[in-house]
Amino acid sequence: MTSKSTSHETRGPNGQAVTPQGVPVHCHYDELVPASDLRLYPGNYRKHPAKQLDLMHTVIAGSASQPGNGWRRSAVVSTLSGCVTKGNGMVQMAQRHGLHIPVEYQTYATRREEIRDLVADNRLADLAQDDETALRKLIGELDPGEIALTAISPQEFDALLTSLGEADPSKLVPVEVIPPPETAWFLIGIPVARFKEISAPLEIIAAVEGIEYHSGTSTKPVTNHDDSLEKNRQP
Repeated sequence: MTSKSTSHETRGPNGQAVTPQGVPVHCHYDELVPASDLRLYPGNYRKHPAKQLDLMHTVIAGSASQPGNGWRRSAVVSTLSGCVTKGNGMVQMAQRHGLHIPVEYQTYATRREEIRDLVADNRLADLAQDDETALRKLIGELDPGEIALTAISPQEFDALLTSLGEADPSKLVPVEVIPPPETAWFLIGIPVARFKEISAPLEIIAAVEGIEYHSGTSTKPVTNHDDSLEKNRQP
C-alpha cells in the first residue's frame, strides 16, 4: 500500500496506517481526512438508509468486542468539483460516525465526465448477480462470530448454511434405527446424611405411572460399586 503522509495519519506497532479513531487503513490513498470535510456529489441518486450505514460501520470499524475489516478501499474525490464521485455510502457512514476516511483524488476534464463515472460505478454494481452456491461455500468457511463482518444478517447466515447442508436424496445411505430399551435403570449415589433433602422429590417421581423406585444402602464407595449391591437392597 502506498499513501501520502498527512497530519491525520498514525502508525500502529507493525507500521500499519491507522485513523485517529483506530481503524486500520489497508488500501491506497492520497490523503486521510475527516469525512465531515467532504462534499457529496450534488444530485447523486444513490441513497443509503441508516441500516446500511450502520452495517457498513460494523464491517469497517468493528465493535467493542470485535475489530472490523478496516478501510479496504478509498473514496474518490474529483479535483474538478471537489465532490465525492465514488464511495458515496462510505463517506456518509464516516460522517454519521465521525470517522476519518482515506481519499483518492482523480482528475475529470468536465462535469459530464464526472457524471458518467459516477453513474457507471453505481450501475455496474447493480448489474452483478449472486451465485448462491458459491456464496454458501464461502461463508461455510467462516466462524459464527465473523457473521457481522460480512454484512449478512444472522438469519441469512443460518439459512445459507442450512441450504449448504442439504444432501442429495439419491446419495443418502439407509441407516438402521435401533429403538431404545423399554426399561432403563439409573443408579444414583446419595450420602445418607443428605437423603432427607431429596426424599420428597423422589416420592413425586416415584408416583409417576410406569416408574419403579427402589432404595438401598451400601458402605462401598461409588467408584467400587458392582452388582453385589443388589444383595443389600431394601424395599
